[in-house]
Amino acid sequence: VGAAYTYYLTRFHEVEGKGQNLDLGFIIDSDALDFSFTVKNVLRSQYVTYSDSSETPEGYEGSDAEYSSDGVQEQLPLQTVYALRYTMRHFQLFGQLKTVGKERQFVRSFGLNYNPAFLPFFHLSGGYKQFALTRSEEGETNTDINSSYTMGLGLDLFGLSFDYAFEKSEHIEFENKHYFSLGISF
Repeated sequence: VGAAYTYYLTRFHEVEGKGQNLDLGFIIDSDALDFSFTVKNVLRSQYVTYSDSSETPEGYEGSDAEYSSDGVQEQLPLQTVYALRYTMRHFQLFGQLKTVGKERQFVRSFGLNYNPAFLPFFHLSGGYKQFALTRSEEGETNTDINSSYTMGLGLDLFGLSFDYAFEKSEHIEFENKHYFSLGISF
């Protein structure tokens, strides 16, 4: 059983958003099968509040307040995440269901990790995930479900873990994403 306090801070040019919330969850761990359940953004009375320090450009004839983010509040969506991990010899299979958006749509993720017996310090992984993209047009908000694929590899050497992952995305400007991480075990 666990809880996590989350502090949000985001900045984009002159706009800054700050907020906080709480996540709760638990894990049931067995030899071959693990199950976890998490509820994110439990505190429904908490909001991310934005401040906007930008000034109106010269020649602009609209209302500052109409287009300013200053004082705007956003309630983070309540999310639930159900996850399974099944271990079978040198393979681990992963599955996840997550609710997203106000409509509480389900998105799915699947993964596979292979750790060969002849190279116990090396592993290969691959996965598929769905994710929600929310867009607003003319006062109407729509949530689209998109998907991407990932591949990765890792090395675990003397308490240090080095991992690399590649993700193919449908985003027009960030089509290929590369992730690197370093972990230290104590």
